[in-house]
Amino acid sequence: MSFKDITEKNFKGIKNITLRKGMTMDGALSVGMESRRGDSVLISESFSTSPSNFLEYDYQREIRPLFNKLGLNEHKIGTHPELTMLNGLSVTHNQYIVTMFIDIRKSSRLSLLLPLEQAYIVKNRILQACIDIVRALDGYPHRLMGDALMAFFGRSDVSKEDAIADAINAASTLRLILKEYIFPSLNEDLGTEIDLGVRIGLDYGSEDEVIWGNFGLGESCEVTALGLPVDMTAKLQQLADKNTAMLGQGILDYIDFPLEYTSLKSKAGREIKFIEPNITNKEGRPIDRRIRLLNMDEYQSLLPFKLNDKKMSSSVLHPNHFIFGCYVDEDDKEVEYKSISRFLPKQKKLIFKLRIYPGLGNLNIIFCKKNHGEEAKDDLSEDYVVRVENESLIKVDNASRINLKRDSEGLILTLSEATSFRGLHTMEVIVRGGGAAIYYRNIIGVYIV
Repeated sequence: MSFKDITEKNFKGIKNITLRKGMTMDGALSVGMESRRGDSVLISESFSTSPSNFLEYDYQREIRPLFNKLGLNEHKIGTHPELTMLNGLSVTHNQYIVTMFIDIRKSSRLSLLLPLEQAYIVKNRILQACIDIVRALDGYPHRLMGDALMAFFGRSDVSKEDAIADAINAASTLRLILKEYIFPSLNEDLGTEIDLGVRIGLDYGSEDEVIWGNFGLGESCEVTALGLPVDMTAKLQQLADKNTAMLGQGILDYIDFPLEYTSLKSKAGREIKFIEPNITNKEGRPIDRRIRLLNMDEYQSLLPFKLNDKKMSSSVLHPNHFIFGCYVDEDDKEVEYKSISRFLPKQKKLIFKLRIYPGLGNLNIIFCKKNHGEEAKDDLSEDYVVRVENESLIKVDNASRINLKRDSEGLILTLSEATSFRGLHTMEVIVRGGGAAIYYRNIIGVYIV
């Protein structure tokens, strides 16, 4: 099922959902037959299995296999699953975490455009989708705050690098699905331009920077995290532009995230390099905690989704005539590596494969490798150029590691590589016919520890 199909299934016709809300004689909320009792309106948008309600796990079922994640993440909002032992205790626990804040921009305007019951349904549907997408990337929804969601990524049996990758991938996927599918669907269905947007902040804090504890007293308490990287994440979200994510210094530094996939925020002609307000330490000096915006379109192209789902198919002539994949050697077996799905160790053999289905004639093909980061500074980019003529391979430039195979479905070009440098690196393939028109284009990102 495509993201478009899932969105239509859960959002199309939302303005026609019957509203039901009623109070029993003892004041308890009841959901039942549509009727009116005084000034109350009966709301059927309860957490049930009614077809009129959001179908939990729909986005998860589509997203998780594309990142090679098994099963479903059924975590409920609340305490991180590894830290429930802190409930009611006056003790603390050090554990790393990646924190995310998600805010739906201009959602308060819904109350001006729609009846309150309708505004509730729309806002709730959006938050339900955000929860499902966060959980799809192994996130743990922690708290709802009006039109905002706080979530955590990472646990003791997940590497810090993979937790960061999950969080960045969740931010990119949230923006893609909200901006390209959910918000347009709502505008169309409600018959008005709501101008909704999403702003996301995320940062990483090590076990030396984050402690967990039980805050509050008695029954009015929760287990949550404390530390500068956690506390600053809400400010990162506030500094993000519409439909963007702001990355904090913890993420930027720990995985040596490439500058090419980020940009500085500009406000009134001024570049903002540090989180604002720039608080001071105990010596009275500004902490100068660095921030950068995630370049959403560029990173979105790395997501392991179908070209059509990630809005790349319109720029190519034959999006369904090729398949581009990456495989890693695991104990002498080729295992598919889904783009940016996890961090790989160094010194792993990689094989990039381009499957070509018959019928397009001669092809000109370029593989473009780009390395990023401090370790790769002297080995940043390389192109490999070949032609396929009459189903034979012609090596044009720097193509000694490219080979051609045949099977019952067509041709397969293979390119051998290896994991060498820490950070995020990419391999892009561009296919043309005899002219300048692009037949196919796709890009795979590889995270390396």
